[in-house]
Amino acid sequence: MSIRSNRGSRSWRRAVGFRIGAIVLGLLPLVMLEFVLRAGGWGRPGDVDDPYVGFASTSPLFQLTADGQSYEIAPGRLEYFRPESFSARKGPREFRIFCLGGSTVQGRPYSTETSFTAWLELNLKAADDRREWNVINCGGVSYASYRLTPILRETLAYQPDLYILYTGHNEFLEERTYGEIRRHAMYSDGRLAAMVRRTHLYGLSRSAWEQWWEDDHPAEPRPILPGEVDALLDYRGGLEAYHHDELWREAVVEHYKFNLCQMVGLARDAGVPLLFVDPISNQKDSPPFKVEHAPKLSAASKAEFDQRWNEVFPQETNRSDPPAARDLGQVTSAERIDLLGEASRIDPFHAAAHFALARALESAGRRHEAAAEYVAARETDVCPLRMIEPLHRALRSVATQTGTPLLDANNIIAGDTPVGLIGDEWLVDHVHPSVASHQRLAAGIFDQLVSMGVIETNAEVEQRRAILYARHLESLDPAYFERGKQRLAGLRMWAEGRANKVRNGPVEHHP
Repeated sequence: MSIRSNRGSRSWRRAVGFRIGAIVLGLLPLVMLEFVLRAGGWGRPGDVDDPYVGFASTSPLFQLTADGQSYEIAPGRLEYFRPESFSARKGPREFRIFCLGGSTVQGRPYSTETSFTAWLELNLKAADDRREWNVINCGGVSYASYRLTPILRETLAYQPDLYILYTGHNEFLEERTYGEIRRHAMYSDGRLAAMVRRTHLYGLSRSAWEQWWEDDHPAEPRPILPGEVDALLDYRGGLEAYHHDELWREAVVEHYKFNLCQMVGLARDAGVPLLFVDPISNQKDSPPFKVEHAPKLSAASKAEFDQRWNEVFPQETNRSDPPAARDLGQVTSAERIDLLGEASRIDPFHAAAHFALARALESAGRRHEAAAEYVAARETDVCPLRMIEPLHRALRSVATQTGTPLLDANNIIAGDTPVGLIGDEWLVDHVHPSVASHQRLAAGIFDQLVSMGVIETNAEVEQRRAILYARHLESLDPAYFERGKQRLAGLRMWAEGRANKVRNGPVEHHP
């Protein structure tokens, strides 16, 4: 190598080193400021107020018992939560897992005794009975993500070791309005953006910017929700409030994503691991809850749709109802598929057309095509009581951005189900797993915790788990399951908009 090339190489390295040094020197004050803010507790990522909704009142989920020995669910919250307690003083061998979510976490239509939280605790004890495993059920009936954030913030004071978050089905239950989606609340994708959002400097800067912006540009006042859930379907005729509204759906998804990021930030700032579980729903055996034509469907297109629909369902008188088991017209299977396919193309917003087409395709053995139509029926359901795909995408996006572990419940439950479609064989209704599915979900979460290094497994786990499961089931009174069946009947009435409640009247929650 020549002297000239050596000099050129050294010159290039010096130039690069100079630029890197200049960047490091420029960032040093920001790094030092971040350390100061962390030490002082200023600008914590989880301290950003929810710009979408506020609450008329808030009260702790847990309260200290009179003897000061333990925390338990506050009596005023038992209408939505099941009794739960834990020691006020954490034992040296205790490992606390707080599970947050809605009625699925609570184990509805049964209760916490057969929720995946109970089975998970037994899994952990089967693997290591030297530790005190405490899986605390914080599942609230009809609770959406924006109601879970305050619970996570509260429970940080109770020395958690891990959070498990299972949420997404209840985001559309409560009536609330969104003005323009507030741009300062929206999150850009990417790991770098996620890293920046987790800094205290970002939190402080954002709070200052919001204060300045809102002083000069007053926004619409955010909706103030009651202290407890006020679901639309808690009122007879609640389905009537639901209509196709794409802008509202987009705002709900953004709000959901904001809440997920908030909870990740709160947990991470406290040094507590968090696990997302991507919820499951019944696609194959749960018809859409409300059906409407596309908002701007022309009269001519509607007439074309009706012509094809009536050839398949000549006895049909109300096309707004989901198609159930009913007499079909004198058409062959292939003709039925063609007619319903044409109808769904004429009106791609008609959930009943997609569901009927899915059933026809499945009967013809065309399962992959049927799966796509079942998904389309769920996505176009006017009353989304099941997690829609944009919410699933938001959850996966936040998990990727923040490096948060994500467990896909569908893969666990539907692992041996054709084309991954879940139906009545695993779920008791549109979203709630059977007891067997809760057990499978618990086993999947246990495996995930093993991969996260929370616990080690061994060859005797399965045998010990079977013994503990059997003992637990034997301990349950037969009336426990009978109450679950009765609650399921009420839940189905609730989902159909026939709840036993009148506005401002006494509450009788079924979900």
